[in-house]
Parts: sequence; C-alpha cells; structure tokens
Amino acid sequence: MGIVSISFGLHCHISDMTNDNCESMYNKTLKKIISFLYTHPKINFTFYLPGPVFEWIEKNHAEFLTLLSELVNRKQVEIIGGGFYEPIFPLIMPIDRVGQIEMNTTHIRKLIGKKPRGIFLGDTVWDPSLISSFKTCGLEFAILHHSLLPANEPEGKNLIVEDMGKTLTIIPYQKPIEDFQNLPDSQKILEKIKKLSESQNNAQYINDNHLYFTSFSVDELSILLETNWLEEICNLIEKSPLFDFSYPSLYLKNNSDCIRSFIPAGCPPEIQKWATMPFKPNNSDKKSVQSNIKNFLTTYQEVQYLYSRMMYTSLEVSQCRGDKIRKKTAREFLWKAQTQDSYWFLGDSGIGCQEIRKNAYKNLLTAEKQVRETNLSLTDSVLSFDYDMDGRKEYIIHQNDYNAFVSLCGGMIFELDLLSNSKNYCDTMRRISDFDEVTDYYPKKLFLEHLIDFEHFEKFTEDTSNSNAVFSQIVYSEHNFDRVRKELTLNATALFGVLQQPVSLKKKFLFSQNGIQVQYILKNDSPLPLKCYFAVESNLCLTGTSNEEQLIEIISADNKEQSCPDQIYIRQDGVSFVQFTDVQNKNVFSFQPNEEAGLCIQPLYISRPVNGNTEKRYQATTTSFFWKIDIPPSYELEKTLFLGICSTKKSSNSRKRKKED
Repeated sequence: MGIVSISFGLHCHISDMTNDNCESMYNKTLKKIISFLYTHPKINFTFYLPGPVFEWIEKNHAEFLTLLSELVNRKQVEIIGGGFYEPIFPLIMPIDRVGQIEMNTTHIRKLIGKKPRGIFLGDTVWDPSLISSFKTCGLEFAILHHSLLPANEPEGKNLIVEDMGKTLTIIPYQKPIEDFQNLPDSQKILEKIKKLSESQNNAQYINDNHLYFTSFSVDELSILLETNWLEEICNLIEKSPLFDFSYPSLYLKNNSDCIRSFIPAGCPPEIQKWATMPFKPNNSDKKSVQSNIKNFLTTYQEVQYLYSRMMYTSLEVSQCRGDKIRKKTAREFLWKAQTQDSYWFLGDSGIGCQEIRKNAYKNLLTAEKQVRETNLSLTDSVLSFDYDMDGRKEYIIHQNDYNAFVSLCGGMIFELDLLSNSKNYCDTMRRISDFDEVTDYYPKKLFLEHLIDFEHFEKFTEDTSNSNAVFSQIVYSEHNFDRVRKELTLNATALFGVLQQPVSLKKKFLFSQNGIQVQYILKNDSPLPLKCYFAVESNLCLTGTSNEEQLIEIISADNKEQSCPDQIYIRQDGVSFVQFTDVQNKNVFSFQPNEEAGLCIQPLYISRPVNGNTEKRYQATTTSFFWKIDIPPSYELEKTLFLGICSTKKSSNSRKRKKED
C-alpha cells in the first residue's frame, strides 16, 4: 500500500448573503481556520469561496486576503474556482458557463495573485458537456461527489474523462462524517480511510498512492474547530507514516496517472431525492437513481417558469449589438439570476422562497433593460414561439413599461413584468395540501376563467380553488394573432356541470401602452339553458398585506370604499372599478369591467420551509369578477375586462421613445 494523501477543504455557498450572516460566518469559521493554518504550516488546505463571498471579504476584512495570499505563496493552501454566482452549470448556456468561471478566476487572481487550476462541484451537478467549457477556461481538474462515479471505479483514485477530444481529471469528493452533532473518533476515521484505500489497491495501477479529498461547509468546519476535532486528526496524520497532507494540484503534480472513465450526467443523492416530488423527499432508491437536475424543471412548475425566463434573457443578451459596456452589464445581471438556489429545492428555501424568486426576476429584468437601451425594437415588439419548451408556442408582448407572456394552457398571462421596478407581478406559486391544506389544480396567474354552479358559488368566494376550474385547466387554441394591432384571440371548448353541457369560449387580448383588454364571448352549445356564474380570476403579486404596502380602492354604485388587504372582500353586484396600489413601488393596477359585476378579493398565502421555518406568507392578492348568467341554447354572452397598468416611475426607454416622437 502507498501513501494516502489527505486533502481537507472548506466550501461556502451564497444562499443568504446578508451582512450579519457574513460577519457571523467570518468570525465563527473563516477567521479561525486562517489562524489555525497559519500556526500549523505543515497542514495543507483547500478553499472554495464564491465570488460574492470574496467581494464581501475584500470590502470588510481585507486582512483575511493578506493571510490567505501568504498561505498560497508558501504552497500550503490552494484556492479552487467555480462559477462567480454559483450557477447550476448544466442549466446555463456554454457562453455563460465560461463567462462565470472566467469572471471568478480573474477576481481570485486579482485578490490572491494565483489562478485556480480546478473547479469545485462537490455538492452540485455533473454533465459530460461541461468538460469542454471547463477546458476552455484552462481548468485541469474538477472535484466531484463520489456518488456520481461509476460503481466499478476504485474510490480514492483519480479519473480522467473526455468530451469531444478534451480531457479533464476528476477528483472524488468524500464525506467521512455524517453526523456533526456526534462526531466520530478521529482515529476511527483514519482507519476507515486506510481500509478504503487498501480495498481499492490493485496491481494494475502504476501508482498505488491515494488521494482522499473531503471538504466541509462553513457550519461543519465551525464545529470541527470548536471541538478541536480538526486539530486532533491533523496531529494523528502528522505522526503517521501512512498518511500525509496535500491538496489537489500538488497531488496531481506528483501522481499524474489516472484511470480512464465515463461519468454520465447526474447529481448527488441529497439533491436527487428532492427532484421527483414537489417539496417532499423521495427516499425510494429506484426512483432517485433515475432522477437528474432536469427533473426539477418538470416537478416544480415555478422552476420551469424561471428557467425559461433565464434562457430567454440569455438569448436577448447574446443578440445584443452595439454597446459593449451595456452588453457586459446585462450579462453580469443575467449571471446573478443564475444562482443555483433559484432553480431547485433541497428541503429549505430555494424556489419555495419568494424573495429568492423575486431577486432572480429582478436581475433578469434589469439585464433586459440594459439590452433595451441598445435595441429599441425590443421595447415595442410581439413574438410567438415555444418559449417554455413544452411543444406549444407562447406569446410575448413587449411594451414600453411592461411585458406580458401568454400561454395557451389556461389561456392565461403567466408573467407580467413592470420594468419600472423590475418585478414580475405574476410570481405566484401553486398551493399543495401537504403545506397549505388546499391544492391548486391550475397556476394562480392572470385572467383565469371559471364556470361555477350556484350551489358551489359560496365555496368559491371562500377560496377560488373550490371551483371546478372549467377553463383554467384547458389548452386553448389560437384563433387569430395580429402582430401589428397586438391582438390575440384564443378559443376553448369544455363540458360544464353534472349535465356535461358543451360550452365554448372565445378570449380576445388587446395589448396597449396603458394596459390589457380581454374580451370574452361565451357560447352555450347545449340544447339546455346555461345557468351559472361566470368568473374571471386574476392574481397580482404585490408587496404585502399591510395598508402601508397595498391599497385597495373599490367603486360600486357610485360609492367609493377601501378593502383591507389581509381580509376577504365580497360584493354580489354593482362593482364598476377596482384599483390596487403597490405603495412601496408606486405602481397602480386597475380592473374595469364593461358592465357592473360582483367582486371577490382574497389574500393568497402559501407555506414553504424558508430559513428553517414553515409559516404562512403572503403570496398574492386574488381578484375575481363574476356575473350571474342565463344563456339560452345556441346563444352567446359577451363580457370585457380591462386591466390598467400605470407606473409612476417610467422607464428610460419610455422617455426616449416620447422624445423621439
């Protein structure tokens, strides 16, 4: 048996980059580990810190960087690179992969004085297509979770993988400690490592030396430092002739032989188990093995919405011409939106946290605004293509001050962006019974239609999900699409009620600078009268439910009144106008039916684990206009609803366009 080289490391993530959290992380872990290494010069160590963490340290604790540079110069410490904003690499374009890595590499070289030679993928996702991108950035090795390696490959040996003629060395990442609350004896850990290396020793390998690489999170390393566990095991390693310290590039310099292998796309088990059931772990080994990072797109509809928006914005930025500075700025905002927490859920926060989604959309829309400054045609354009990659085309309408995205599924507007404050006002999430005691069988977006039996109407006013959702779950078909006039007409047919009466609905969108008009023509195709309620539901994701955050004003029967945002408001008829003011962002939305209607306003709450807590949080305000209808056989009924959009903070594009006019 040869020598087993032990490589300890620290990896840090950017899930919560508030100043208080960063300061706590620095005092509890970073400051202590740098002092420990400085007083133990024989111990090698590896650091992986994302770009925003380095930026925070540079601003607040430059002395740490001075010591870190000294440790790197005396060949005691190695800095491993990655994407600047920690993206999930298989989910982003190659140009963004390379850009994020090079941005991170440049920043590290500026601060530390040495370029990283490897990349850390210890607890994230792998795909063979990444090899070419990594080699383009001059990277020589990648740290990869050991569970992704083929079962027949020996643990502790480096692998070499290939894609399109380019090769990359893979160093397995091990996790010797499962429970940090009950730390195992350090001597037993070394015996475990020794047995592992002996079991994998084989005469076919030229070099029987092994590298055992393990890295700890900030919280894990803090525990190891406080309990002196790290110092104990380091002392044992120093005294043993069977072990020594190393770091990846130092080991590869002296042990260049690797085993050829192929590693298919995959992610570690702790990620896989969340990929097939929404917000619930799947502990079935059979299903977990089959899951991959792409499963998050099909399991979590909110991930698919955000992923589609990110890919569309990446396309917009790539096609930007002329102003290189604005394009560079736009791409940096795009990269900020690619942070991994926005595209998965691993038991806490992630896509379930509205603040994370809000920041992602804000960065994507800020990137788009930079592109609009160089491409004014994007300010006033209408597009139609398969935007969300579901086999059906979607419709994208760009106006001066807002964007509207229309889906044939439910005939709804599933994204409404206001550029003044870079916010998606349709950033809502479906409720599920495991967390919310009710399940939404359709997305809670804008302009969703319902036919409701008289006996079920009271339940509908308590919660719109009690509706049988006739049209909101139907795939509409395109009847007419006029790009010049910005008109879109959709058709849908359905069966309603216990009698299964055939009904059809023609839905016509008309987009203008001031808002969106939707005309409905509902036809009774059955031989019996159609008697029920017809309702149009819209969900606006405003700031909150306090009067300082949201103002609701209602005009009915020539009377003006206000509704409390955190309570249900119901009026059976006579409503002619409703206005919502997003007070903090100074945006105003108004709904105006062509004839008086009934009105139901409900606050929408949702519960997901966020920062260790599961409690109800405001999601959106649900507004439903309804009419009691009685349509004879073969007759039609027409209703119109106008959504007015007014931003007091006009975009610079809008001001430019007005000057040109």
